[in-house]
Amino acid sequence: TPTDWKEYSNTTIGYWLMVPAEAEIVTPDPNQRVFFIGPEVNGRPQFQFAVEHYDSSLPEGTDYLQQVIGDYQSYLESVGRSDEGEVEELLIAGEPAIRLRHPGTVEADQPRDDFFFVHGDKIFQISITLFDGVEDENLNDQFLQSITFMW
Repeated sequence: TPTDWKEYSNTTIGYWLMVPAEAEIVTPDPNQRVFFIGPEVNGRPQFQFAVEHYDSSLPEGTDYLQQVIGDYQSYLESVGRSDEGEVEELLIAGEPAIRLRHPGTVEADQPRDDFFFVHGDKIFQISITLFDGVEDENLNDQFLQSITFMW
């Protein structure tokens, strides 16, 4: 587990977070997404955190998190898997959030955890990709707990 962390801030969207110091920051469009990619181990990144944010255009009264859970349950059903233990409720930066465990199905589709929550008028999706199936809960928790909103 990395011990040195550095701050990343997105002043356009209004948040900051901490990432391992050795993470490469890749921002194709910081208004929509940013990737934090760990150093390579055996030819693969040690980790990848993706933070995506979109304008929320949800109709009044929509329970976005329940909608995401329903869609995920349908997906799992379609691949013959149960949702038991695959959906977890939690808080991220004080916001109600859900964690969906994506099992990964083929080489190009690695196992990952997807986290969804709404803050203000933005929908956030955070994906933590687990290369070689090695999950580091401490690393994941440290990253998620560091997310702070400026407003």
